[in-house]
Amino acid sequence: GTLTGTFSNAFMMLTDPIGYAHKIQEGNYVDNPTGKKGSYGVEITKFDMNYLYIGQPSIIQVNLKNEGSFPAKNVVLGISIPYKEAQKMSEVSGDTDIPYITNLGFTPGSPQNPGTEVKSPRPGVHIWGLRTDNEEEILYTDPPIASMPHQDQYFSLFTGNLTCANYVLFNLKEKSVPIRATVAYDYSVESQLNIEFVSVNEWERRVQNNQLIETQVASSISSSPVKLSISTNSQPIRVDRPFIISLDLKTEVDNSAIDDAVVTMTVPSWLLEKDDLSRICFGPGTVTKNVPTTATGSLTGFETVIWKPTSGQYENYPIGSESVTLVCRFYNAESGLEREIYTLPSKTFNIQARGDYRFYKWKDRKAPVNIGQYCCKDDDCGDDNFKCDLGKGKPGFCIQKDRDFAPHTDGT
Repeated sequence: GTLTGTFSNAFMMLTDPIGYAHKIQEGNYVDNPTGKKGSYGVEITKFDMNYLYIGQPSIIQVNLKNEGSFPAKNVVLGISIPYKEAQKMSEVSGDTDIPYITNLGFTPGSPQNPGTEVKSPRPGVHIWGLRTDNEEEILYTDPPIASMPHQDQYFSLFTGNLTCANYVLFNLKEKSVPIRATVAYDYSVESQLNIEFVSVNEWERRVQNNQLIETQVASSISSSPVKLSISTNSQPIRVDRPFIISLDLKTEVDNSAIDDAVVTMTVPSWLLEKDDLSRICFGPGTVTKNVPTTATGSLTGFETVIWKPTSGQYENYPIGSESVTLVCRFYNAESGLEREIYTLPSKTFNIQARGDYRFYKWKDRKAPVNIGQYCCKDDDCGDDNFKCDLGKGKPGFCIQKDRDFAPHTDGT
């Protein structure tokens, strides 16, 4: 019955606080007056490319739009050949070289926004932190877009020119080359939860009158690609019983990762007056506390719990549906609660949290290689009676083997 379930939950809260927290209801997104409701941030709204033509320019266009609740900071856009796919291409070619995006002749364009002047970007080998062992070369726009307000949009063009040398080296005939577009930016998420506490007398009164209804209350979360849930026990909570407050951080988007996350939770100071965070909080990373401040000084009556769950190691990031959780178990808040409630039958407190983080999101496409009217080697001609007559540093034309030359666009 109810008592058995209550005892079971209390035992699990003591012995497995993180497991107990995972059983509690996660938060819900609230309406976003500035954009879409849900797991939105800077979205890749367009990722288009044409064929990778030999001897002709190829174009990749990537469009971005901030559809979340917060302005995005330090926005960087890049394209690459995913490392694992590049390894496969290298194995097929039998060559020890790993094909990078620059092997396709691509150079980055500047992100464009009406009325905004952006300096020329630079290409380079840049390890984004998504892998510790894979040096994935990414052509990225530089400098970063300092800020993308709500609904702001950018587009960027990357142009390439595939040479015969790399076409032959990586055996790209009738192949499709995997291309990845990655956007990285600094973003935020906010969450809040109301927690109701009742006095012992009020609890017993509700029980006697069959009016005690315990429910799970979901936290309210701003639109963000990362969900930050605040959870606690079923409510109301009796003042003389231990309880938990948990923070759960996870990505809500496929093909994404979190780095450099810092979560701050503001709580009434009486909650922590008799407890040491190092003894009551469990989870990855570090947990500290301080007194919150406002523009006019310290915010009296409150304290801020600061949680840094990620350490810059890829294996510690929340990926996909996985999450990282911090659980704080409060045993000694009774005296503070009784002082706050005093003669009141119940009182509700608002718990607020904010997460600041760097977010990575990517999309993959396939770019088919098209030889067009040109050739790079004899078997491109598809006929044993023809051979490929190459120009100087340019693709050639298929000619009959008994001919000595063919006209070239470069005048050779």
